[in-house]
Amino acid sequence: MIWLHVLAAITWIGGMFFISLILAPALRKFPQDTRWELLQMVATATKAVGWIAILVLLFTGLLNVLHLQIQWDTLIGRLLMIKLTLVAVMIILSALHDFILGPLLVARQRTPAPQRPSTLRLRRLVPWLARINLVLALGVIYLAVLIARS
Repeated sequence: MIWLHVLAAITWIGGMFFISLILAPALRKFPQDTRWELLQMVATATKAVGWIAILVLLFTGLLNVLHLQIQWDTLIGRLLMIKLTLVAVMIILSALHDFILGPLLVARQRTPAPQRPSTLRLRRLVPWLARINLVLALGVIYLAVLIARS
């Protein structure tokens, strides 16, 4: 079950890395209208895969914890609690990004006045949510290695 957990983590976090570090910078070379359209197409295509990966992570993580019979008052238990907290924050930020703010930004970009101050603030906020999630993902990976090595 651990291999499936790791595969789901690679899928979810790898998608975040791809979009943040490769796709978004590459799209800056396109005209703004085309950039938003391409980003939305890729985001829509990857959203389902990402959320399936999250569900697999939650299911396999629960099974792994039950199988390993974690003692929560040990170092491994405390590290796992920190990891689970970071994962919960990541899931909340992902839901906010994918289902609320991202679609709102796309809708506003399609209006006749996409340069309104509220849209410009949203345009700055949405990528920052993704960046914060990326940093949290690095923390989760680090904690997973610590747990595996403890």
